[in-house]
Amino acid sequence: MHVACAGARALLHAHGNVPVIADKNCDACVCVCVAVVLFSSIKYFDLVIVIAAGRYTETDLTLMKEMTRNNVPFFAVRTKIDLEIENAEWDMGLSPEETKQVIREDLRANTGLPDDRIFLVSSREPDAHDFPKLKRHMNLMLQAGLENKVNRALGRKLSTRRYFNTLVNNDEFVHADA
Repeated sequence: MHVACAGARALLHAHGNVPVIADKNCDACVCVCVAVVLFSSIKYFDLVIVIAAGRYTETDLTLMKEMTRNNVPFFAVRTKIDLEIENAEWDMGLSPEETKQVIREDLRANTGLPDDRIFLVSSREPDAHDFPKLKRHMNLMLQAGLENKVNRALGRKLSTRRYFNTLVNNDEFVHADA
């Protein structure tokens, strides 16, 4: 599984077994390069997690559209939710649940995703917010993807001639089915 985002390192530190496609500083140029790589091979991914500490960029949203077009499962993850809750409480007097609801509505409006694919997390509080739910959903999606690949592989008809040719690799050999 691969992750492309601007703020992945802190989140992945708390759930560290996911390869990251991102630069340490992840400026706009790197994000665009990552997006180009992902767009060209996105249909082969089992699961993509698009992570942002703030609003999603146009590149992120384009990537999400491309994944939707190619039926690639993905999640939208909003990090640093603990800071947003604290700021909203201080600035506007909102409760933690009200703050999460506002952010979730904004993400739903901008990404077009249903609530079950939007996660609000904090790497400082890995057992709080949506982090446990995110890990459960990741495991379920990856398990389903693995089972799907195994079923497709078992359902393929093995071409005996092609397999034999790769083993023998002899141009002068007369094939029985030729």
